[in-house]
Amino acid sequence: SQVASAKTLATTAAAGVVCGWPFGSDAGAEAALRAALRGLGLRDGGSRDARRALEAALERLDVFRELLASMDARGRGLQDADGAWARAWARFRVGDAFEYALKAAEAGAVDAVVALWRRTRLDDAARAGRGAVARARADDRVLACVAALPGDADPALYVAWLAREVAPTLRGAAPARLRAWATDAARGLEARGRLDDALRVAGAVLRALEGPHAVGALASGTRGDVWLADLDRVVATDDDQPNRPKDELRALYGTLRHVLSLRDDHGVASTLDSYESADKAAIARALLDQVEDPAELGKEIDAHVRPICGEHGVDCDALLLDYARACARAFAVARATEKKRRSGGRGDAADATDAQLARALAVREGIV
Repeated sequence: SQVASAKTLATTAAAGVVCGWPFGSDAGAEAALRAALRGLGLRDGGSRDARRALEAALERLDVFRELLASMDARGRGLQDADGAWARAWARFRVGDAFEYALKAAEAGAVDAVVALWRRTRLDDAARAGRGAVARARADDRVLACVAALPGDADPALYVAWLAREVAPTLRGAAPARLRAWATDAARGLEARGRLDDALRVAGAVLRALEGPHAVGALASGTRGDVWLADLDRVVATDDDQPNRPKDELRALYGTLRHVLSLRDDHGVASTLDSYESADKAAIARALLDQVEDPAELGKEIDAHVRPICGEHGVDCDALLLDYARACARAFAVARATEKKRRSGGRGDAADATDAQLARALAVREGIV
């Protein structure tokens, strides 16, 4: 018994030496680790702990290989300045995957964050402790990485991952925290002039958290830990931000769609801030003012003014009537002024007053 125990301890120690050996290359490390595993298989009573250690090292090596392939290792600080693979591997083998993912997120290496999350859930401690605690810790860590992403990161690199893989696994207060992040991220993108990207982020997260697949989705953790996501379709509020409206992300998404419609469908350039603070009726009036030829006002009303009024709950006929009256008043005032100073010819002033009258009549024709 004592001899067997001694052999087991020796085998475990030998496995530890192999795992921690400063190999000079990926291929050398893999070859040595697999050779050690084969050696255990030939011995009777081989140490179970030794086998687990070697298998864990091989798995970690595979993660390290994928990480190197997904990012510029030297540029992101993963390897030493001279590119020494051995030192980088030694640090990663015993390091915290979350720390590497957080550094990658801050550097904008989204693909590296995704690779680490898929392979480790960013929580090495979860290997020893599954269940609710491990899942909550994994939620905290992935959301920290998401929050660390630079504002100018391309959403095309991460929205699909967030929507299809991360969101369905979140529990507790984590979904509300993702909503809050998406709201802030979308506003930041729009402020940088990236309206389409803002819509992509807000829409993807909104659909992921409120869609039918968000409830009962299958999620998996490290070491085969599997559970059902229990996202509530009722919008939650982040405990850390109790004053945020519960439907803020949904409302923002709707507003961004209106701004997009103004740009793409009606040719009106607007920002989120100006749109939120503007009188929506003023947008429709501005469209009428932009039409130089009164004969074209009817087309403008049908193509743009009525749709915009309908989208924003503005009484279009009332707006057109007010606009026609304003044009008529402008015509009357200008005509009276012209008569006072007329000295034979009507000239440009008369032309201008006639144009105001034509605008008033044209707009009046657009009222149904």
